[in-house]
Amino acid sequence: MDNTITTYWNCDVLNPDYTGSLTGEALEEQRVEARAVTGRFGFVMGDEWGGGLFTPYDTQRDLECFVKVILATGSDEVFREQWGTYPLVMEKYEVLYEIITEKLGVEL
Repeated sequence: MDNTITTYWNCDVLNPDYTGSLTGEALEEQRVEARAVTGRFGFVMGDEWGGGLFTPYDTQRDLECFVKVILATGSDEVFREQWGTYPLVMEKYEVLYEIITEKLGVEL
């Protein structure tokens, strides 16, 4: 049985506003692990309640998290490098990228 979700206790490291104790290489290592948990389900962040990892509680929160991560990543290339192996994430990203860049005129 895959126990990744039950053993990974925290995904707040994916929040661009992370203020925890991890920095530098240790922070990036945790982010890679967290991406492996959330990314395979199509999420770029999750909500943590009572010590457990949960998906964003509604589509509005998922959208807010996605846009926040896209903008914080700083470039299309970096986002693809970090999340490109997660098809569900990339599917959402392609839709949002088009809306943000072409319809809203924001350069990423």
